[in-house]
This record gives sequence, C-alpha cells and structure tokens, in this order.
Amino acid sequence: GYQMPGSIPIRAGDSDGKYPVPGWTGEHEWLGYVPFEELPYTYNPESGYIVTANNPVVGSDYPYQIADSFAYGYRAQSIINMIEAAPGPIDVKYFQQMHGDNYNIGAEEMMPYLLSVDFADSNLQELQGWLTEWDLREEMGSPQAAFYNIFFKNLLVLTFDEIPEDDLPGGGGHWYEVMRILIQNPDSAWWDRLDTDALELRDEIVEMAFGDALKEAKSLMGSDREEWAWGDIHTLTYEHRVMSSLPLINKAFERGPFETAGGASTVNNTWWMASSEGYVVEGVMPSERMIVDLSNLASALLIHPAGQSGHPYHENYIDMAEMWANIEYNLLGWEYGQVSGDAAHALTLVP
Repeated sequence: GYQMPGSIPIRAGDSDGKYPVPGWTGEHEWLGYVPFEELPYTYNPESGYIVTANNPVVGSDYPYQIADSFAYGYRAQSIINMIEAAPGPIDVKYFQQMHGDNYNIGAEEMMPYLLSVDFADSNLQELQGWLTEWDLREEMGSPQAAFYNIFFKNLLVLTFDEIPEDDLPGGGGHWYEVMRILIQNPDSAWWDRLDTDALELRDEIVEMAFGDALKEAKSLMGSDREEWAWGDIHTLTYEHRVMSSLPLINKAFERGPFETAGGASTVNNTWWMASSEGYVVEGVMPSERMIVDLSNLASALLIHPAGQSGHPYHENYIDMAEMWANIEYNLLGWEYGQVSGDAAHALTLVP
C-alpha cells in the first residue's frame, strides 16, 4: 500500500502558496486541510506494484493542490520498465540492479533526432556513427555517455542563449522535457542565436553543439575517444556543509573525488548542473538504498553515502563512499545475534 501523509492546506481564493500574498485582507486564509481520506493513497493496485520517484502521484483532475514542483517521470518510467521486464519473480539481486540502473530515457528520446542530422563535417559524421554503439546507459566507463552529456550541455547553452546567465538551464528532467518538445520543432525561434545575423535552425544548432562537445571532450579527456569515461568527469566530492565556506579548514573534512555512474533523472540519480562548470555531482538523491525481504528480515541490506562516523579521521568516516558508488550494500543487522556477533566495538552507558 501507499499513503501520502501530511497536513496539506486548502487555500482560499487563487493563492497557491508560491508567492507572498496580503495577509491582512482575509481573502487568502487557509480554509482547513485536505481530509486524510482524500489524500493520495493506493492499496493492492491491479498492477501488483507501486512506483514513486518524486513524480506526481495524482492526475490533473485531483481537486487539491499538493505541490507545484515534481520530477517529470523519467525515473518512475525506468522503474516501471524494469518491473515489467523482469524475467521472473523479483528478488534481492534484481532490486540491486534496479537501484543501480543508469539508463537515460531522455537520451533515448533525443537520439533519433541527433542521428538523423546530416552533418557537413565528415569527422562529426563518423562520431555520429560511433555514438550508435551506446546502449544509453550512463556507466562509469562509458565513453559515449561522457560525450553525450557534454553534447547535451552544449546544446542547452547554444539553444537558450536568451536566458540570463544567472538562470541558465540546469540540465535535469525539466530540461529533458523541454528538449523533447523543442526538438520536434526544427523551425522554433529558440534555435536562432542572438549573436549572429543569420537565422539558425535546429539542425545547425545540433551540429554546432556536436562540434563544441567534441572539442570539450578532447580538452577534458584527451584525443583518444576510446579512453574517455563518464566516471572520469562525473565525480562526487563530499563537502562539509559548514566547513565548505572555510577554505583553510575545509580540506580536513572534504573527501573525494569519487567516480560515479548515472546522471540526472536516471534511477541512480546523481545529477549534475548544465549551468555549472564541469560535470561533477551536485547532489546525491539516493541518500539511502535499502532492500528488505519481509520473509527474512535478517537479510536486510542498507547503504548510504560517505560513512557512519562524523569524525574526519575515523576509519568509518568515508568507508561507504565507494560501496555506495558501486551499488554495494552492508547487511543491516536486524537480530541481536547479528549485531553482537559482528560488532567491532561496544559502548556501554551506565548511570
């Protein structure tokens, strides 16, 4: 079953809570809360599974406003695809595979258009053919994943030069959706560059982004594209939230970089920002991965980033970072015998 909890206000007037409103007029008062029985829920759905990944769990016909910012469904769709494609009953090993899935549905939607462009440059034509070898998975060692992400960033930068620099495209699921729609309109005014007198159309911008991406890839990873690897540029550095503002002290607490797979809107959601320099992980969305077999709680698995200790020179400060990046787990330890038998240290509290 699934139940969305919380006290969700019902607002008077046309206020949706996103912006300040006059509080002294009474016209924007809360009228109460969405009744619990009307909050989103499901129990034993006909599909046999429940999938949520920050995407809306209700349709546009739902009478109450829950929130205004959701994921666009790429991760949820990947999870559904894997469930539907399971070769048999889904076991712990298959759940691990799902946790670590790096398939990029946004790239799947973009590739047919990208491969249909008739490049004038023979080097780009050859690179275009090489890209067809990609399985659309953003694995650490994938050279095509590295190039595609560099291309996508350059495509956003070239296309949306009208947007102010402090509000440039982020590159996540929102921009996958924007590009999915825009790429179908080759004559859109968005393709035209502000810094030229010519009228650019979709295919010209795609070729420009492809060429710029090739130059950037070579500058970042060398001229041999078979040596390129997504994990080389898509790295995660753990920064202390307080000490990161103190450069002289920060290095004592900072750890990394660690190579990572995945990207924005993959199930292994290690998003990066197209508006930032480079392709480093800006946020770790899977802050905990857990798999529990309810028929055998003692087999429960768990992993979270970094480590279990907050002391920067303790052996457990960063010992889970590579495990997390490689989709590995620790045995949770559900029963007392498991905990006492595996304990390395014991802390006894006495009055």
